[in-house]
Amino acid sequence: MGLFHERYIIYYMQLISLCRDFVSFSICFA
Repeated sequence: MGLFHERYIIYYMQLISLCRDFVSFSICFA
């Protein structure tokens, strides 16, 4: 259960950083 939780956190953090990159990309080319 702990391993699954850790994996979920890593996936969530990657998703957040991807969204942040997309937002800054959009701002740069707005």
